[in-house]
Amino acid sequence: SMLMENAARAALGVLRAHAPCLEGKRVWLFMGGGNNGGDAAALARHLYDARALPVVAHVKPLSAFRGAAAEHVRMARAVGVPFVNLSSALRRKDAARPDALLSHLCRCLAPDEATRCPDICIDGMLGTGFHGSLRTDLQHLVATLNLLYDRSLILALDIPSGLDGTNGRPCPIAIQAHATATFAAAKPGLVLPCARNWTGQLHVCDIGMPRSIRENGPCSLRL
Repeated sequence: SMLMENAARAALGVLRAHAPCLEGKRVWLFMGGGNNGGDAAALARHLYDARALPVVAHVKPLSAFRGAAAEHVRMARAVGVPFVNLSSALRRKDAARPDALLSHLCRCLAPDEATRCPDICIDGMLGTGFHGSLRTDLQHLVATLNLLYDRSLILALDIPSGLDGTNGRPCPIAIQAHATATFAAAKPGLVLPCARNWTGQLHVCDIGMPRSIRENGPCSLRL
């Protein structure tokens, strides 16, 4: 839980480097079911305190969250951060059409201004545990969020969702971020030239990983 909190604070610092004024900014945070999603929930709480307008869109029911991620979801909801379940949106017949899904997301996540895209989009769907190929519904969501690249600032937490952390290639599609806040150390795939189209500017963030852990699991690759 402490490392997750530190990761969220570090990500907030990266976000402020790219968007110094957060007050009043509409922020969509996309939360997966693992620790990456917990980072997004914790970041949403800090954005709410900074007087931004965060809304967390989750692809799994909140009841499915466990451990530290569940605790950060609870704390974010307690202070007033709104959460929206995307399950039904991803099951729509037109979900394979990015423009149609984006219009639906605007209606779900910004009901007061349904035609307005967010100022900032946070990708907290999948982290380094991802391997293989993205599920079809997440491929649709990633393709839709990539439509926002020219309209919104996109920040990926730890790794752009859909990118392979070992070889830096999309599987078969990945979030195209303007910046990536990766935690503790850069994952090998993130520093490869082929990954730059998805990572954007890469920030390696210290989250207070204990020295004993770093000594027992040293880096396998060095730049």
